[in-house]
Order: sequence, then C-alpha cells, then structure tokens
Amino acid sequence: MVVSSDHGVGVVKRLRIISTWDMIYQTGSKICLARCFNPTPNQDRLNTMNRRSVSLLLPAVGLLIACNSSEPQQPSSLEVTRTLAVVGNDSIDVAQFIVYSASLPEAMKSGPSPAAGRRRVLETLIDKTLLLAEARTTGLEQDAEFVDRLEEFRQARIIESYRRRHIAAQIRVSTAEMEELWRSSHRDRALRFGGVMVETMAEALEVKALLEAGASLKELAATRSLHQASAATGGQLAQYLPKSQVVAPIAEAIFHLEVGGVSEPVLVRGEDEGPQSLAVFKVMDEIEAPLTLSEGAIQQELATAKMAVRSRILRDSLITQYDARTHVDAIRLVAQRSAEIQTGPVTVTAADSGRVIASYRGGEITIGEFLVATASLYAAANTLLDTSKVAILLRDNILPSYLSLEEASAQGLDRDPALLQKVSRKKEELLLSLLRYRHVDRHVAASDEEARTYFEANPDLFKRPGKTELVEILVDSQDLAQQLKDQIEAGADPQALARTHTLREELRATGGVVDINQAQLANYKDIFVSAQRSPLGSVQGPVATHDGYFSVFKILERTYVHPSFEEASVRAAAFVRIRKAKTGYVRYVQSLREKYPVRILDDELADLTQGTS
Repeated sequence: MVVSSDHGVGVVKRLRIISTWDMIYQTGSKICLARCFNPTPNQDRLNTMNRRSVSLLLPAVGLLIACNSSEPQQPSSLEVTRTLAVVGNDSIDVAQFIVYSASLPEAMKSGPSPAAGRRRVLETLIDKTLLLAEARTTGLEQDAEFVDRLEEFRQARIIESYRRRHIAAQIRVSTAEMEELWRSSHRDRALRFGGVMVETMAEALEVKALLEAGASLKELAATRSLHQASAATGGQLAQYLPKSQVVAPIAEAIFHLEVGGVSEPVLVRGEDEGPQSLAVFKVMDEIEAPLTLSEGAIQQELATAKMAVRSRILRDSLITQYDARTHVDAIRLVAQRSAEIQTGPVTVTAADSGRVIASYRGGEITIGEFLVATASLYAAANTLLDTSKVAILLRDNILPSYLSLEEASAQGLDRDPALLQKVSRKKEELLLSLLRYRHVDRHVAASDEEARTYFEANPDLFKRPGKTELVEILVDSQDLAQQLKDQIEAGADPQALARTHTLREELRATGGVVDINQAQLANYKDIFVSAQRSPLGSVQGPVATHDGYFSVFKILERTYVHPSFEEASVRAAAFVRIRKAKTGYVRYVQSLREKYPVRILDDELADLTQGTS
C-alpha cells in the first residue's frame, strides 16, 4: 500500500491474510498480522529447546559412537558435548554434528571412506556456522526484512496450528454419509452411452425428438453425426464409464437419466479441437460403479463442506467472544478514497491510515492495516467502492485471522516447543538465504555475450521435445496390463493389441498411437513425465492412473526442437547467473574462513569416526 501525506509518510504495519477464512489449512500460506510481537522467539526459550533437543538425541548418539559391543552403550554428557571444531567464537560439538548430519541427504554425506564422508559433513557445518556468525556480526538479525519475514512465518504456523486443532481435527466423515453422497451424486453408476453431434440447436432438438420417439441411435449417428470417429461405431462407446471419467457438462446431462433416457443438447468441442458443436446423448446401459472408485473424492468433498461450516461457526464465535465491531465512518472513508482512485492502489493520508476500521477486545485494526490486508487478498479495486463489501471483507477474512491469532496466543500455542523448533530452523534458513542474496546473488549479472556463448556451448540444455510418439493401451485391470506388457516385450504388435484392448475409443482406429506432446495433458498426466524420460523403444507400465485404470505404453519416436538464441536467451542468461552465483558463493564462504579462524580437532573427529564405523 502507498500512504501519502502532506506531513510525511505514515507508518503502516505489514499484514498478510489467508485469501479466505474458509481455507482452513494451506501449506506455505503466509499470514503476518500487524501486532506488536517480539520479532524473534525468546532466546532463552530457543536455548531451552536446543538443550531439550540434545537430551532427545542422546540415545541416537549412543548408537552412533558406541564401541563394537553386542549392546549399544549410552554416551555420557561429556561425549555428547565433545568439541569437533572451533569456528571463531563458536564451537561445534558431537550433538550438533549428529543433528546436522541427519538433516542432509545421503549424497551430501558420501565420500571415498566413512572418515572422508564425516569430514565432508563437518566442513559443510563449518560453512553454515561461518555464515551465521557473519549474520550476527553484521546485525542481520535486526534487519527489518528479516524480522518481518520471520514474524510472518511464525504467525502463519500459529494460525495453522489453531485452525488444525479447532477446525480440521473436529471433522468426522462417516461411511453412511459417503454412501449417501455416492448414490445421490450418481457416482454409483457406470454408463455405456452414445451420442450424435450436430451443428445447430434446431438440429440437436430434432435429434432429441427422434431418439425419444424410438429412432435408432446407430442410424442417426451414421447419417447425421459430425463426430466421424463415433459415427463409425454407431455413436456408441464400447466401455462403461463412471462419472469421474466423463467431462463435467456431459456427466451432468446424462448421469441422472434412466437407461434409455435422452439428454438435453450439450455444448461440446468438435473433433481435433474444432469449433463448438451440440450433442445429444442416450443412455444405453448401466452397471454399478464401486464406492472405492470415487471414495477419495467423496470423502474430500464432505470434509471440505463440513470444514466450511465449522469455520463459519468458529468465526462467529470469535467475533462474539472478542466483541469485534466494525467502524462505519472508517468504512465510508475507504469507499470514498477508492472512488477517487482511477488506477493503482488506494492511498490515504498518514492520519487516515491510523484511523480504526475495526476493533475488538484487546486490539484494533487500522485503515492502513486493512488496505495492506486487502492488497494481499488481491481484492478487486471496485470491491472497496461498496461499503457492504468492505464490511464483508472485514467479517469474513480479516477479523477472523486477527482473532484466531489472539485466541491461539491465549491458549499458549505460540509457546509450543514444536513451533519454537520450526521457527528456530526458519530463522537460520532466512539468515542464510538473505546473507547470500545480499552479498552474492544480487551482484550477479549476465551479459548477452556471456549468455550466447553458454547457449552455443551447451545446445542440449536448451532443446525441448518436439514429438513423443507412443502406443498406449489403457485397461481396467493391472493383471491384464502386465500381460499386455509381457506380450509386447515378447514381440507382439502393440498396435494390434491396442485395437483390441484399449479403453480409449478415440485411439482404437490408430492402434493406440498418439503424440503425447500434442494430446490433452489432462488425459495423459499420469504417464507424461515417464514418457518423456523413457528410452526409445522401451515398454513402460503398468502405470496406475488417477481414475483407477492401468496404462502400458511403448515409445515409438522422439524428436527434439532446438530453439534459436533469441528464443532461449532468458534461460541462457539464467544458467550463466546460476553458475556465477555458485562460484561467487564459494568465494564468499572462503573469505569468511579468512575472517573467522577455523580449527578442526582432528583427533576428536577421528575418535567419532572410529566409534561409528
């Protein structure tokens, strides 16, 4: 938000709100409420947490450094706190080494020998310790950007914990409820149906009347349907499809019909992504579709609906408990200022920014905080023109987030050890990333000449798939899919097998051959990545698809497109910057080793290595 004033720039507290109160829990969501919290957790708490972490690690350390006896021995506190390295004024002990080593992927702990692998881990931990020491020395922990981002993270985790406890954890979905929705939404049926595609509404209504009068679907499809592939089969599908595998407009038009029923005209896409046409469908037969086929989706729908209700109940309860109120005069002022803005964010004076737009027992929300919050919500500018919509934003989004944070703090969730541990890890992560950005990344640039040189030296990095042609066979049985794969690997013609077995009607005529790069990604999302990476001529699968089928495919042909430098210049420049940043980072860390003396206690490290070999 921009705050303008003849008396200087007003101070507006930063505020981010989850885009809607009904979104109960969203990984990575960022909520930073404008409160006067200490920007970082109390250091004594962090130290206590670290001591607690060390005590929890004692059994693990015992297993790692025990002698070669038949029973692991628990280490003494002296063994756990043995120093392995001294970095400036800091030291690295066994417990810290174990914790850090456990956090690394195996590839970062490997070496020609166990001793070399442990040395590598220790060197990496020394680099991290150097960077954190430099962050302290340069006062980065007091940097406004760092403080804001850490507080944003902390409050987001508190809100998540509160909502998980008071909303998500309260939700129960019974088998009876799932069965009821399964039947009422017609997902208990799998239909075999057919259709006739025509150009105009008049034609569609005529086809509908003829079908209802008993005309043959096969004859109508053969003589009138614009969809040539289905017209050749009498307009009918060979397989039974559950509702989840039928596009929504068609599914909504037919799944409530009895066998023999005829749908209203449905707007559909023509062949080969051609112009839109109209289709009329007839239900030919049905079988039962098991609940297991749609169980996950049904459970999610029921849980989502219940959480929406529960979140509104909790919202109203919090508003009542904290006696939350909106201030009409301030709401009118926001609407008035919004009307004066042609484009861009709503601006107010510093004095108006400090006016209260909502209050509650123990706190208040200013106009400035409200405008920052609505900006993070991406609320449309015309929304703020309407005082009633401003009031709804406050009630449904902004006040609930403030109040849930207040209530979570009152319940002590902000002091939860698990939360403090997450914040401590995030603190280090933010310090390291911000330090790297300030001293390395933001100083890196790539000229056009450097980008072109890199592009010409590494052409394979910039090629993209042009054609990935394969034969795919989609079936409803894993055993059948495996049998088909075995037959193809034994020399059977995959196209002949596809014509007989594939459930993709549109591919039967081509023997299952499809260029996956040109096909609809949604139809092949379960095999797309594997198809791009699999060797030419290889047979892959069975791959379980998201809708309960199994796919087997053979890669027939793959071509690549080599772009021009002009097309790839942005990527080429990015590659150059990444390489420069890596080199610059290594140099920067090396300079810190010169600034802060580093001493490795080789005997202690050797003892640790011998004890864990």
